[in-house]
Amino acid sequence: MVSKTLELLAQFAERPVEELARVSKIYPFALTPFIVGRVKEGTYSPAALRQFLPDIRELQDNDGFISDPTGERDLHPEPGILQTYDNRLALIFSYQCLAYCRFCFRKAAVGPDHGVSDTELERAFAYISAHTEIEDILLSGGDPLALPNKRLIPLLERLTSFPHLKAIRIDSRALNVHPARLDDELLAFLEADGRFWYYAHLNHPDDLDHPEVIAAARRLLSARIPIYNQSVILRGVNDDVETMKRLMNLCYFNKIIPYNLYVLDRVKGGAHFDVPINRVVEIYEALSHLSGPAQPLLVYVDEQSKKHRAIYDKTLDLRAFLETRNTPTKDLAVV
Repeated sequence: MVSKTLELLAQFAERPVEELARVSKIYPFALTPFIVGRVKEGTYSPAALRQFLPDIRELQDNDGFISDPTGERDLHPEPGILQTYDNRLALIFSYQCLAYCRFCFRKAAVGPDHGVSDTELERAFAYISAHTEIEDILLSGGDPLALPNKRLIPLLERLTSFPHLKAIRIDSRALNVHPARLDDELLAFLEADGRFWYYAHLNHPDDLDHPEVIAAARRLLSARIPIYNQSVILRGVNDDVETMKRLMNLCYFNKIIPYNLYVLDRVKGGAHFDVPINRVVEIYEALSHLSGPAQPLLVYVDEQSKKHRAIYDKTLDLRAFLETRNTPTKDLAVV
């Protein structure tokens, strides 16, 4: 059965609904009423929608694009925990999302058919309790805010009971796909502790340029919760200078720090979003002309889930930096 949402999006994008339905049987699809409403009212562009719109090219096999491009399978000391660095880790409450990004590096692992059981969560909390060197937690997934407050807040209370945790980062799409999710109950809890940060995922100016999204960002900031943004350079979405400059400035002018600008993880089913190195360099060089706080770090993630970062400098060969993505990690100095 084809959902009404898919029928609407197929009409909007002028694509056969059968294609969208076929892809969504392999890789999950979901979109919030907020985004669907914006599509209907014309405030969410086709370029922005490509982030979430199933595409028949997701079913292609492309050389170099694999199901686990960042090598996470070997980095789980417990189910629900991903640990790359000694003093911090990612904790996964759920693999469900509010909306499924078609370029997600975990696209083979997320969805309603994947979960983290209560037993596995207990093991994860026991691991955190026993490892007092862990001082920083990133809540990832899936989307932690896909859980309702009655489920989420008790889990957050467990985390805040660990005195050795100094920072708890919530990585969520809620700000731009479901701003009402940042409600009074949740924000009151987050504000009361003082260790919480919010990591947004805004890839296109339309993700932020809406009164409800900006109002939700202001609620977070009023609750003393810093907002950092992480974007991905995506073909057909934001791979042009003016779009990216506008996005970074919108973040900056609304007190959202444009933290990381990621090069696409080479995930199976995501090759049609890949952007050539020369285009990435052109975009990143152009961003160097923005005000300092509007300039993100350029980042790629290697096959051992380690991040490599660059800032724009005329003495730095950005092409050489990006070409190291094709070099085995053992031959690189991790930065």
